[in-house]
Amino acid sequence: MQIVPKHISLSTGILLLGLAVNGQVRIGAKFGLTFPHISYTQPDGQNFTHSKVSFLAGGFVSVPLAKQIELRPGVELTMGYGNVNYNLGSFYNSFKDDLTYLDIPLYLLFTPQIKNGKLLVGAGPAMKNMLGADPLNSYKTVDWAVNAMAGYEIPVGCSFHVNYQESLTDINKDGTESSRHYFGFTIGYLF
Repeated sequence: MQIVPKHISLSTGILLLGLAVNGQVRIGAKFGLTFPHISYTQPDGQNFTHSKVSFLAGGFVSVPLAKQIELRPGVELTMGYGNVNYNLGSFYNSFKDDLTYLDIPLYLLFTPQIKNGKLLVGAGPAMKNMLGADPLNSYKTVDWAVNAMAGYEIPVGCSFHVNYQESLTDINKDGTESSRHYFGFTIGYLF
C-alpha cells in the first residue's frame, strides 16, 4: 500500500526543509482521547452504528505564515472505531472492524495573542490512510476528511485542543453506505 504519493512527500519535504533552514519551523507532538462514531447503512436498509473511546497520537510542524496565521501539517495515528455487528445474509455475525488510520492533516490556524498565551482556531483537510487488516476486503484504503480545532497554547509551548473530524468519503466498496466522525481532546507540546 502506498500511503503518500511520492510527489506529495517530496514537495512537502523540500518545503519543510527550506523553512527549517530559515529557523521558522517548530516541531511538536500531541496525544489524546477520541470519541469516534461510525454508522453503516446496508443496501437492504439495515443500520449499524458504533461509538467508543479511543486514542490519537502524532506529530506536527508549526509554520508561521503571517502575524497570527499559522500552517500546521501533521501526521496522526487515529485508533480504530471498534466492533460492529453485521447481518451477513441468513446469519448474524460479529467481528472486529478496527478501522485504524494514519491521518495526514493540514490545518490553517488563526493564532491571536491573549493574556498569558494564544488561541488556536482553525480547520483544514486530512488524507486518511487505512492501516491493518480489512476482514472482508470491503474498504477503500485512502479517503479524505475535514478537521476543525480550537485550543489554547501557553508560552512554554504546551497546548490543549478540542478536535472534530468528519470523513467525506464513503469507504465501502460493497454498496454499504457509511459515515464516520470523531470528537477529540488532545494535549500538544512545541519543542
